[in-house]
Amino acid sequence: MKNVFTHTQLSLGVALNDEATFEHFYATNKTSAQIKTVLEKITSSELSLRQQFFLSGSPGVGLSHLLQAVCHSAYARGLRAQYLSLRELKTFTPADVLDGMQDNHVLCLDDFEYGCGDYAWEEAIFHLYNKLKDAGHCLVMGAHKSLRTLPIGLDDLQSRLKSTSIFSLCDLSDAEKKYILREKSKIRGIEMSEEVAAYILNRASRSMPQLVSLLNELDDVSLQQKRKLSIPFVKSVLSQSEGRVNHGK
Repeated sequence: MKNVFTHTQLSLGVALNDEATFEHFYATNKTSAQIKTVLEKITSSELSLRQQFFLSGSPGVGLSHLLQAVCHSAYARGLRAQYLSLRELKTFTPADVLDGMQDNHVLCLDDFEYGCGDYAWEEAIFHLYNKLKDAGHCLVMGAHKSLRTLPIGLDDLQSRLKSTSIFSLCDLSDAEKKYILREKSKIRGIEMSEEVAAYILNRASRSMPQLVSLLNELDDVSLQQKRKLSIPFVKSVLSQSEGRVNHGK
């Protein structure tokens, strides 16, 4: 985990996932490929840095991954960048979190919906938006709700958001989830067959975050037991997981 939090007023363990890069984002459809291409260009020129973006998508489609990838890219080019999850920081005051953030060349605000419906947060985000724009810096916002369904009470903020470049990530099909699972397995140095991926998807949750969590568990157990990802092995790990859940009830 690479910590890029440079704000001195608030000391938090805000970090980037090392795997959340453009290289490890699997654009499994035309829409996600186009969005990835647009975001990759943000740090490539001064003109791109002056743009503002609003991304939406269901949990598990790679929204947070893309926002962190933007910061990874900016950071690698020597730019000041910051990733913030409003879901994780909502208990702090807007001033504690956002003051001074306009000094970043790139600021990514994830879980944007957690700042909506709260006048203090909406006003702070509105002023921050203006400061970043005036400074020629980039703001990338991500929400798990579409812009039109967000409960934004501040008209001025709503107006600013409508003027951004707006993108929406598509929900993942089962075929795309299987592909992503197999690709993420390769990163971990383990081989997952098409049959095993299909078995996992048929037996486990179809939630992508939970599938990745299961993959991490399979990776750990396979290393401990020195076993390959076969269907019998996956079945035994799933049974143990279900047993722990039932035992905890």
